[in-house]
Amino acid sequence: MSAGKENRGPLSGRKVLITRAKNQSESMARKIRNLGGGVVEFPAIRIAPPKKQKVLDQALYRLDTYDWLIFTSTNGVHFFFQRLRELDLDIRRMVGARIAAIGPKTAETLEKKGIQVDVLPGEYRAEALAKALHSRIRPGERILLPRANIARKWLALELERSGCHVTDADAYDTLPNTREAGTLVEMLRQGCLDILTFTSSSTVRNFVEAIRSVEPEGQHLLRQAQIACIGPVTADTARELGLRVDVTADCYTIDGLIEAVLRLPQI
Repeated sequence: MSAGKENRGPLSGRKVLITRAKNQSESMARKIRNLGGGVVEFPAIRIAPPKKQKVLDQALYRLDTYDWLIFTSTNGVHFFFQRLRELDLDIRRMVGARIAAIGPKTAETLEKKGIQVDVLPGEYRAEALAKALHSRIRPGERILLPRANIARKWLALELERSGCHVTDADAYDTLPNTREAGTLVEMLRQGCLDILTFTSSSTVRNFVEAIRSVEPEGQHLLRQAQIACIGPVTADTARELGLRVDVTADCYTIDGLIEAVLRLPQI
Protein backbone atom coordinates (compact mmCIF):
# COMPACT_ATOMS: atom_id res chain seq x y z
CA MET A 1 0.00 0.00 0.00
CA SER A 2 1.34 3.42 -0.87
CA ALA A 3 0.47 6.98 0.08
CA GLY A 4 1.43 10.35 -1.35
CA LYS A 5 1.80 13.90 -0.07
CA GLU A 6 -0.88 16.53 -0.55
CA ASN A 7 -0.99 19.89 -2.33
CA ARG A 8 -3.42 22.77 -1.76
CA GLY A 9 -6.79 22.40 -3.50
CA PRO A 10 -10.46 21.43 -3.14
CA LEU A 11 -9.51 18.02 -1.72
CA SER A 12 -7.00 19.40 0.80
CA GLY A 13 -7.03 17.54 4.08
CA ARG A 14 -8.84 14.50 2.66
CA LYS A 15 -7.38 11.05 2.13
CA VAL A 16 -8.66 9.22 -0.95
CA LEU A 17 -8.31 5.46 -1.36
CA ILE A 18 -7.70 4.14 -4.88
CA THR A 19 -8.55 0.48 -5.43
CA ARG A 20 -7.62 0.14 -9.11
CA ALA A 21 -4.94 -2.28 -10.29
CA LYS A 22 -1.46 -0.90 -9.61
CA ASN A 23 -0.55 -0.47 -13.27
CA GLN A 24 -3.67 1.67 -13.85
CA SER A 25 -3.73 3.92 -10.80
CA GLU A 26 -1.00 6.44 -11.62
CA SER A 27 -3.11 8.88 -13.64
CA MET A 28 -5.95 8.92 -11.11
CA ALA A 29 -3.53 9.35 -8.21
CA ARG A 30 -1.82 12.29 -9.93
CA LYS A 31 -5.14 14.06 -10.60
CA ILE A 32 -6.25 13.66 -6.99
CA ARG A 33 -2.93 15.01 -5.71
CA ASN A 34 -3.21 17.97 -8.08
CA LEU A 35 -6.56 18.74 -6.42
CA GLY A 36 -4.92 18.71 -3.00
CA GLY A 37 -6.01 15.26 -1.90
CA GLY A 38 -3.88 12.70 -0.16
CA VAL A 39 -3.73 9.38 -1.99
CA VAL A 40 -3.62 5.90 -0.49
CA GLU A 41 -3.32 3.07 -2.99
CA PHE A 42 -4.69 -0.37 -2.21
CA PRO A 43 -4.92 -2.32 -5.48
CA ALA A 44 -7.88 -4.58 -4.78
CA ILE A 45 -7.28 -6.39 -8.06
CA ARG A 46 -4.38 -7.42 -10.23
CA ILE A 47 -4.50 -8.07 -13.95
CA ALA A 48 -2.80 -11.12 -15.49
CA PRO A 49 -2.79 -13.10 -18.74
CA PRO A 50 -5.66 -15.60 -18.78
CA LYS A 51 -5.16 -19.09 -17.42
CA LYS A 52 -7.70 -20.33 -19.96
CA GLN A 53 -6.07 -19.18 -23.20
CA LYS A 54 -7.50 -21.75 -25.62
CA VAL A 55 -10.74 -19.99 -26.59
CA LEU A 56 -8.98 -16.71 -27.39
CA ASP A 57 -6.19 -18.44 -29.30
CA GLN A 58 -8.64 -20.39 -31.44
CA ALA A 59 -10.53 -17.17 -32.17
CA LEU A 60 -7.36 -15.31 -33.12
CA TYR A 61 -6.37 -18.02 -35.60
CA ARG A 62 -9.83 -17.56 -37.18
CA LEU A 63 -9.89 -13.79 -36.81
CA ASP A 64 -10.72 -13.23 -40.46
CA THR A 65 -14.06 -15.05 -39.97
CA TYR A 66 -15.50 -12.51 -37.51
CA ASP A 67 -17.91 -9.73 -38.49
CA TRP A 68 -17.52 -7.79 -35.24
CA LEU A 69 -14.88 -7.33 -32.54
CA ILE A 70 -16.20 -5.80 -29.33
CA PHE A 71 -13.85 -4.34 -26.72
CA THR A 72 -15.18 -3.44 -23.29
CA SER A 73 -11.98 -2.16 -21.62
CA THR A 74 -8.47 -0.92 -22.30
CA ASN A 75 -7.17 -4.12 -20.68
CA GLY A 76 -9.06 -6.15 -23.26
CA VAL A 77 -7.39 -4.16 -26.04
CA HIS A 78 -3.90 -4.51 -24.56
CA PHE A 79 -4.10 -8.26 -23.99
CA PHE A 80 -5.81 -8.91 -27.34
CA PHE A 81 -2.99 -7.27 -29.30
CA GLN A 82 -0.33 -8.71 -27.01
CA ARG A 83 -1.58 -12.22 -27.76
CA LEU A 84 -1.72 -11.47 -31.49
CA ARG A 85 1.99 -10.59 -31.32
CA GLU A 86 2.83 -13.66 -29.23
CA LEU A 87 1.15 -15.90 -31.82
CA ASP A 88 2.88 -14.00 -34.64
CA LEU A 89 -0.46 -13.27 -36.30
CA ASP A 90 -0.99 -10.44 -38.78
CA ILE A 91 -3.29 -7.64 -37.60
CA ARG A 92 -4.68 -7.48 -41.14
CA ARG A 93 -6.63 -10.65 -40.34
CA MET A 94 -9.22 -8.37 -38.70
CA VAL A 95 -9.55 -6.05 -41.70
CA GLY A 96 -13.09 -7.18 -42.52
CA ALA A 97 -14.46 -6.81 -39.00
CA ARG A 98 -16.31 -3.83 -37.61
CA ILE A 99 -15.25 -2.55 -34.20
CA ALA A 100 -17.34 -1.59 -31.19
CA ALA A 101 -16.08 -0.27 -27.87
CA ILE A 102 -17.35 0.74 -24.46
CA GLY A 103 -15.90 4.01 -23.20
CA PRO A 104 -13.72 6.73 -24.70
CA LYS A 105 -10.51 5.36 -23.17
CA THR A 106 -11.08 1.99 -24.81
CA ALA A 107 -11.77 3.73 -28.14
CA GLU A 108 -8.69 5.93 -27.71
CA THR A 109 -6.51 2.89 -27.03
CA LEU A 110 -7.78 1.24 -30.22
CA GLU A 111 -7.27 4.39 -32.27
CA LYS A 112 -3.66 4.62 -31.07
CA LYS A 113 -3.18 1.23 -32.68
CA GLY A 114 -4.65 2.53 -35.93
CA ILE A 115 -8.04 0.86 -35.42
CA GLN A 116 -11.11 2.97 -36.18
CA VAL A 117 -14.09 2.39 -33.90
CA ASP A 118 -17.43 1.99 -35.68
CA VAL A 119 -19.74 1.97 -32.66
CA LEU A 120 -19.19 3.87 -29.41
CA PRO A 121 -22.30 4.37 -27.24
CA GLY A 122 -22.85 7.63 -25.40
CA GLU A 123 -23.32 5.76 -22.12
CA TYR A 124 -20.35 3.62 -21.13
CA ARG A 125 -22.02 0.34 -20.14
CA ALA A 126 -22.96 -2.95 -21.77
CA GLU A 127 -26.67 -2.14 -21.95
CA ALA A 128 -26.02 1.02 -23.95
CA LEU A 129 -23.67 -0.82 -26.31
CA ALA A 130 -26.25 -3.54 -26.95
CA LYS A 131 -28.80 -0.85 -27.78
CA ALA A 132 -26.38 0.91 -30.13
CA LEU A 133 -25.60 -2.37 -31.88
CA HIS A 134 -29.22 -3.44 -32.23
CA SER A 135 -29.75 -1.79 -35.63
CA ARG A 136 -26.25 -2.66 -36.88
CA ILE A 137 -25.86 -6.38 -36.27
CA ARG A 138 -27.57 -9.12 -38.26
CA PRO A 139 -28.62 -12.64 -37.26
CA GLY A 140 -25.89 -15.11 -38.12
CA GLU A 141 -23.02 -12.64 -37.75
CA ARG A 142 -19.96 -13.78 -35.81
CA ILE A 143 -18.84 -11.65 -32.88
CA LEU A 144 -15.62 -11.89 -30.86
CA LEU A 145 -15.79 -10.49 -27.34
CA PRO A 146 -12.30 -10.50 -25.73
CA ARG A 147 -12.59 -9.40 -22.11
CA ALA A 148 -12.02 -10.26 -18.43
CA ASN A 149 -12.61 -13.75 -17.11
CA ILE A 150 -15.08 -12.36 -14.58
CA ALA A 151 -16.97 -10.01 -16.90
CA ARG A 152 -20.76 -9.98 -16.77
CA LYS A 153 -22.28 -12.48 -19.20
CA TRP A 154 -25.21 -10.18 -20.00
CA LEU A 155 -23.74 -8.67 -23.19
CA ALA A 156 -22.80 -12.02 -24.73
CA LEU A 157 -26.23 -13.45 -23.93
CA GLU A 158 -28.02 -10.40 -25.34
CA LEU A 159 -26.07 -10.62 -28.60
CA GLU A 160 -26.86 -14.33 -28.85
CA ARG A 161 -30.55 -13.54 -28.34
CA SER A 162 -30.23 -11.31 -31.43
CA GLY A 163 -29.20 -14.38 -33.42
CA CYS A 164 -25.46 -13.76 -33.50
CA HIS A 165 -22.75 -16.34 -32.92
CA VAL A 166 -20.69 -14.98 -29.99
CA THR A 167 -17.22 -16.08 -28.89
CA ASP A 168 -16.87 -14.85 -25.31
CA ALA A 169 -13.11 -15.22 -24.76
CA ASP A 170 -10.99 -14.56 -21.68
CA ALA A 171 -8.41 -12.01 -22.81
CA TYR A 172 -7.13 -11.47 -19.27
CA ASP A 173 -7.80 -12.53 -15.69
CA THR A 174 -8.89 -10.16 -12.94
CA LEU A 175 -7.54 -11.59 -9.70
CA PRO A 176 -8.02 -10.57 -6.05
CA ASN A 177 -5.21 -8.91 -4.13
CA THR A 178 -5.35 -9.12 -0.33
CA ARG A 179 -1.74 -8.11 0.37
CA GLU A 180 -1.50 -5.42 3.06
CA ALA A 181 -5.15 -5.94 3.99
CA GLY A 182 -4.13 -5.69 7.65
CA THR A 183 -2.70 -2.21 7.11
CA LEU A 184 -5.87 -1.18 5.29
CA VAL A 185 -8.08 -2.40 8.14
CA GLU A 186 -5.96 -0.52 10.68
CA MET A 187 -6.27 2.69 8.66
CA LEU A 188 -10.04 2.26 8.57
CA ARG A 189 -10.14 1.62 12.33
CA GLN A 190 -8.24 4.86 12.93
CA GLY A 191 -10.45 6.84 10.55
CA CYS A 192 -7.50 7.71 8.30
CA LEU A 193 -9.45 7.34 5.04
CA ASP A 194 -12.04 9.93 4.04
CA ILE A 195 -13.13 8.71 0.60
CA LEU A 196 -13.10 5.21 -0.90
CA THR A 197 -13.24 5.02 -4.70
CA PHE A 198 -14.29 2.03 -6.78
CA THR A 199 -13.83 1.74 -10.54
CA SER A 200 -15.44 -1.66 -11.19
CA SER A 201 -17.54 -4.32 -9.54
CA SER A 202 -14.41 -6.44 -9.10
CA THR A 203 -12.65 -3.71 -7.10
CA VAL A 204 -15.63 -3.57 -4.74
CA ARG A 205 -15.89 -7.35 -4.31
CA ASN A 206 -12.18 -7.84 -3.74
CA PHE A 207 -11.95 -4.84 -1.40
CA VAL A 208 -14.70 -6.31 0.78
CA GLU A 209 -13.03 -9.73 0.60
CA ALA A 210 -9.74 -8.18 1.75
CA ILE A 211 -11.44 -6.49 4.72
CA ARG A 212 -13.20 -9.71 5.70
CA SER A 213 -9.96 -11.71 5.47
CA VAL A 214 -8.72 -9.67 8.44
CA GLU A 215 -11.96 -8.63 10.12
CA PRO A 216 -14.86 -10.97 9.22
CA GLU A 217 -17.45 -8.45 10.46
CA GLY A 218 -15.40 -5.47 9.33
CA GLN A 219 -17.92 -3.62 7.18
CA HIS A 220 -18.78 -1.35 10.11
CA LEU A 221 -15.31 0.12 9.64
CA LEU A 222 -16.48 1.70 6.38
CA ARG A 223 -19.15 3.87 7.96
CA GLN A 224 -16.76 6.73 8.65
CA ALA A 225 -15.65 7.00 5.02
CA GLN A 226 -17.59 8.25 2.01
CA ILE A 227 -17.87 5.94 -0.99
CA ALA A 228 -17.70 7.01 -4.65
CA CYS A 229 -18.37 4.66 -7.58
CA ILE A 230 -17.55 5.07 -11.26
CA GLY A 231 -20.99 4.01 -12.50
CA PRO A 232 -24.33 2.39 -11.66
CA VAL A 233 -23.18 -1.22 -12.13
CA THR A 234 -20.32 -0.70 -9.66
CA ALA A 235 -22.65 1.15 -7.29
CA ASP A 236 -25.21 -1.67 -7.43
CA THR A 237 -22.49 -4.20 -6.56
CA ALA A 238 -21.41 -2.06 -3.61
CA ARG A 239 -24.97 -1.86 -2.28
CA GLU A 240 -25.47 -5.61 -2.74
CA LEU A 241 -22.43 -6.10 -0.50
CA GLY A 242 -23.89 -3.83 2.17
CA LEU A 243 -21.93 -0.68 1.42
CA ARG A 244 -23.47 2.79 1.49
CA VAL A 245 -22.77 4.61 -1.79
CA ASP A 246 -22.53 8.37 -1.33
CA VAL A 247 -21.99 9.41 -4.95
CA THR A 248 -21.95 7.84 -8.41
CA ALA A 249 -20.23 9.40 -11.41
CA ASP A 250 -22.48 10.81 -14.14
CA CYS A 251 -19.80 10.09 -16.76
CA TYR A 252 -18.40 6.59 -16.26
CA THR A 253 -14.73 7.51 -16.59
CA ILE A 254 -11.90 8.30 -14.17
CA ASP A 255 -12.42 12.02 -14.78
CA GLY A 256 -16.12 11.53 -14.13
CA LEU A 257 -15.35 9.70 -10.90
CA ILE A 258 -13.06 12.51 -9.72
CA GLU A 259 -15.76 15.06 -10.53
CA ALA A 260 -18.15 13.00 -8.40
CA VAL A 261 -15.63 12.95 -5.55
CA LEU A 262 -15.47 16.74 -5.71
CA ARG A 263 -19.24 16.87 -5.13
CA LEU A 264 -18.95 15.04 -1.81
CA PRO A 265 -19.45 17.28 1.22
CA GLN A 266 -16.59 17.44 3.69
CA ILE A 267 -17.51 15.63 6.89
